[in-house]
This record gives sequence, C-alpha cells and structure tokens, in this order.
Amino acid sequence: MPHGDQLPRRQRVARLSLLAAALSALTLLLLGVAAWIVWGEDPGDIIGRLPLNADDDFPAVTLLLAAGAGVVSAFVGLAALHAAAKAIHQSLGI
Repeated sequence: MPHGDQLPRRQRVARLSLLAAALSALTLLLLGVAAWIVWGEDPGDIIGRLPLNADDDFPAVTLLLAAGAGVVSAFVGLAALHAAAKAIHQSLGI
C-alpha cells in the first residue's frame, strides 16, 4: 500500500481534505458537548455569568480538545491546499 510521497497527488488531496473535514466535525461536536455541560446546569446553581471564585463545573478538558482539534484541522486543511496547488502546478508543467 503506497503512502506519503508515493500516493498520487489527487489521492493525497482527497485524503487530507477528508481528514480536515472530519477534524472540523469533531471540533463542532466537542464544542457542542462543552456547551451542553455548561448550560445543562440547574439555574439555581449558577452564581453569575463570569465564574470568578465560583465552584462551577467548567468543561476545561472538552474545550481544550475542541481547540486542539480545530487547530489541527486548520493545519490539515492548509496541507490539503498545498498538495492541491502542487498537483495543479505539476499538471500545468510550470
């Protein structure tokens, strides 16, 4: 099974684009879970809008995972664009 530089450029672009889309979907899913955790609290338990010195259950891990997945999806998307530009450049013979 070919991998890395052995793959045709179109197939590499397709794989990177699919990976970027999957990571973007994961980001949205994790942000949704974080919002569900935060807003799922009983209104009587909410002290204020800003959690200053409050013992709120803030989903820090979920937000960190969502931020990480978002950053990775942005870089994978850029890699897909770079691979597509190389493929176009090569097909034009420039």
